[in-house]
Amino acid sequence: MGYLEPAPMVGSMSLTAVCTCLLTSSCCPRYTRTALYMSLASTSSPIWQSVLGAWFLLGVPMVIYAGIGAAFRVESHLTKYILYLLGTLGVVVGWGVVFIKYGNSCITIQSDTPSNYGITQSTPSLVCGVASVMVIFWVVAAACTLLGATYIAWSMKAYIRSRTETELLRYQEPWQVAQVLAQDLAQEKARLMEEASKRS
Repeated sequence: MGYLEPAPMVGSMSLTAVCTCLLTSSCCPRYTRTALYMSLASTSSPIWQSVLGAWFLLGVPMVIYAGIGAAFRVESHLTKYILYLLGTLGVVVGWGVVFIKYGNSCITIQSDTPSNYGITQSTPSLVCGVASVMVIFWVVAAACTLLGATYIAWSMKAYIRSRTETELLRYQEPWQVAQVLAQDLAQEKARLMEEASKRS
C-alpha cells in the first residue's frame, strides 16, 4: 500500500474498538478547538467565527455517519469522514498560521528598564511569550491528534476493503465447488453414455 501500512491492532485492542473510541471521543467538545477559537476570536470577523462554528458543528453528523460506516463496514462513510478530518486539519493549520502572523495575546510590551536593584523587568514580554507558545503548542497538538485520527480512520477503511475482498472469496468457494461437481457429473454422464453406445 505504499509507504504507510494500516494499523492492524493498537495495543491489545482491535482496530474496530479503537475506531469506535475515536468516534465517541470526537462527539465530545474539544478543548483545543475552544482554546484556539477563543484565542483567535479577537482577530477574526464574525463571519469567519460563524463559518468556523458551522464547520465544527458539521462534525457531529459526520462522526455519526462514520460510526455507522465503521459498525456496518461501509467504506464510503469513512472516506467522507477522512475528508472531513483533513479539512479540519487544514482549518487548524490555517488558524495556526493566522495566529503566528497576526495574533498576539499582549497589546503592549514593556521595555526592559532597570529596576531599583539593577535587574531588568521583562515580565510582561515573558508572560506574553509563554501565552503565545502555549497557543502554538495546542495548535501543533491538535494537528497531531487530527493526523492520528486520520491514520486510524484510514486504517479502518483499508481493513474494510480487505475484509470485503476476503468475504467475496468466501462466497465464491461454494460456487466453485458446485462447478467442479457439475463438471464431474457431466464427465461421468458422458462416460456412461459412451459405454452404453459401445454396448449397442
